[in-house]
Amino acid sequence: PQPPEPPKPAARAPVAAAPSPQPVKDINEYNRQQANEKKQAAAANAASAPDRPMKPMVTKSGRYKCCNGGCNQEYEPDENHDTACRYHPGKPIFHDLKKYWSCCSNIVKYDWDEFMQIEPCAIGRHNPKMVPA
Repeated sequence: PQPPEPPKPAARAPVAAAPSPQPVKDINEYNRQQANEKKQAAAANAASAPDRPMKPMVTKSGRYKCCNGGCNQEYEPDENHDTACRYHPGKPIFHDLKKYWSCCSNIVKYDWDEFMQIEPCAIGRHNPKMVPA
């Protein structure tokens, strides 16, 4: 008797080539096409990403972590009050070697450690870092 033949790989269906983009006649048409593509992509992302419930991130020590700019402290939720957090309400800006907060643009540092030592300009409640539930 002859040994059985090894199974043959399944035939793959031919892949259709992507349609070639239409040539652009002028810059205004190109800008309209780009705007439409962005809108379609945003709509697709919104439809595919359902609103997931979020919960505060709990650290290994059982505390919450504040996500206010320049704070990053761990805190007990029951100890959070209106003056518990010192933070920067603005965004950090990193341009060339300069480092500063958008809310304190007059204080510019060039060293990371010095940037992290800029005194916070706002006081308020800690804001817990949120993660998907």
